[in-house]
Amino acid sequence: MKAIQMAPTATETRLLYDRKTAAHMLSISVRSLDYMIAEGRLPVTRIGGRVLIPHTDLVWLSKRGERSSTKPPARPMP
Repeated sequence: MKAIQMAPTATETRLLYDRKTAAHMLSISVRSLDYMIAEGRLPVTRIGGRVLIPHTDLVWLSKRGERSSTKPPARPMP
């Protein structure tokens, strides 16, 4: 049986979110999130076959708004 993933509570903060959870947090569809990723407006981290969105970039996007044409600040490579 597959476990249902819920959005984190106010006291819980993860470093990375899957596409579905990130879309839910931004109140947009997964398809809209995919377009933003494809256009380079939202950077992702790929681990194995998973596409994960960093928490810091979700916060940045929520403050800047989707209409902004600027890209998120570059993250240092690990």
